[in-house]
Amino acid sequence: MKNVSLENKYRKIVLILTQSCNLNCTYCYENHKSGRSMTFDMVKEILDNEILHIGKDNLLTVEFFGGEPFIKFEIIKNTVDYVKRKYETLHIKFATTTNGTLLTPYIKGWLADNADIFECSLSLDGTPNMHNTNRPYFDGRGSYDDIDTDFFVKTYHKPRAKMTVSKDTLPNLFDGVKYLHTLGFQPVVDLASAPDYWEQIDINIFEKQLKLLVAFYSENSHLDVCRMLDYDLRRVFIEKGAPFKYCGAGRNMITFDVDGQWYPCMALAPVSQGYDAKLFKEENFKQFDLSYDNICKQCPFLRLCRNCYAANYNQTGNIEKQTHTQCYINRLTILASSVIQYNRVSKKVSNKNHISHEEDLILKAIFRIQEIARDKSCIYL
Repeated sequence: MKNVSLENKYRKIVLILTQSCNLNCTYCYENHKSGRSMTFDMVKEILDNEILHIGKDNLLTVEFFGGEPFIKFEIIKNTVDYVKRKYETLHIKFATTTNGTLLTPYIKGWLADNADIFECSLSLDGTPNMHNTNRPYFDGRGSYDDIDTDFFVKTYHKPRAKMTVSKDTLPNLFDGVKYLHTLGFQPVVDLASAPDYWEQIDINIFEKQLKLLVAFYSENSHLDVCRMLDYDLRRVFIEKGAPFKYCGAGRNMITFDVDGQWYPCMALAPVSQGYDAKLFKEENFKQFDLSYDNICKQCPFLRLCRNCYAANYNQTGNIEKQTHTQCYINRLTILASSVIQYNRVSKKVSNKNHISHEEDLILKAIFRIQEIARDKSCIYL
């Protein structure tokens, strides 16, 4: 089993415990589920091999993935116990995301007892109606009523709800985000993985929903902004010639599928790519760079753009090429984020509150982003 060297002190090992799931989500990108699962012996072999290469100062997260991970709860429990016992001197934490429908009182008790080292996020797609539209059982019933949302709110500090927005729930994007905040969650909002099927009417709806979110977050500055609009705008100052990667996939994060082989991420593993996954087996993207003729290469938004190898491959067949629609969506969210951050800092200034050095840099970044937005020559797609 080949090791991937770290490029920093943080590393994540993702274990796709099972390709089985008890829900039939409308937007699921795992189109090649086989129903197979890992064994506990395979999990131990993977972790023992990988942890050999982890330094004592490294921070390691072991993330359990699926399918629905809690179909294999006993393996999760046994793995945590095994790692705690064998590697107690290392900095190892655990994480997973669940659909929440299989959490028995026993499982919830175990999660609460291990909340200091085990973060469990919930897939919750907004309001009950939005969630049931996106995440039904195989018989068509909605799954919302089978989720104990209070458990997550009471158990975790800033509990995360991962809200995926489909074409069907897009018109309720703002309502869904606001609802999750009302419940006490920190929304982690993503668009379903293939926005290339959007039509102009969908883009118009998205723009209207963004305006509502901008107003909401500008007014409620005490709330953390959902991930879709949470940008470090200072990245606009990174020089164009600096080394570029879309993310840490294959470098400080690797994913093991149920076959025990590793891939850069879950979206490039066999459960998602089927036969094509062979193209990405043991790929660490060490040699990756945008081609000289890639129009993204000179884009001043490149370091801000939320793009990924898997999304590009799924939509265009090329890991470095995104669709026109995806480019436009990325620009909309960057600009929306800049307006939110500008309004928040401006409010501090108007209240005669001191702004930090970091906030001053953010303002400079916002002015640069607005200059780019006004420059028609910077519209590459």
